[in-house]
Amino acid sequence: MGGLKHDYYLMRHGQSEANVQKIICSNPSIGVASFGLTNLGRKQAMQSSTHFITSTIPPSNTKDIIIYTSDFLRAYQTAQILGSVCKCHVIKTEALRERFFGDHDLKSDTNYQITWGNDAKRQLEHNEESPVSVAARVKRLIEKIEQDVAKPSIVVLVAHGDTCQMTQALFARLPPWDHRKLKHLETAEVRFIGRPLLKL
Repeated sequence: MGGLKHDYYLMRHGQSEANVQKIICSNPSIGVASFGLTNLGRKQAMQSSTHFITSTIPPSNTKDIIIYTSDFLRAYQTAQILGSVCKCHVIKTEALRERFFGDHDLKSDTNYQITWGNDAKRQLEHNEESPVSVAARVKRLIEKIEQDVAKPSIVVLVAHGDTCQMTQALFARLPPWDHRKLKHLETAEVRFIGRPLLKL
């Protein structure tokens, strides 16, 4: 990819029902329709969205704000809250879906550590989606945004923990397998990840 004309931010979804139950929900056939935000998750999303529009974005900003979100319920609900605060459109995309955790899906979230340990060794043992695959689908989305959105804008990508990690790795020019070397996003956190002219 060449120089980027948009400013890119990541937002992780707020606390979800799956977070509270301490289970992994990564299958689209389940996550798109269920395991949405908890009441705390909604409050987190509202607080982060309000801070984003009042403190992160300067009052002099004239750029449009565009939100792209995973179609998983917890991310979409987070994006809807952000959209209501920013008064901007929300676009669903499969490109920002949760990483699929294979055999660990709907099991204890302690299994994340197993997958992440294997990521560091560049190996997959439980039918997970690879970090390279996640980064590739996010990169395709960014390329499409750069092509389709002519006016330089502020773009917020609302996604999930691992998807956010691998997107950060993409922008930091790190191998996606090394995503755990980067600071993770807390629930509902918004983080700036890309400036104009950054080359991926």
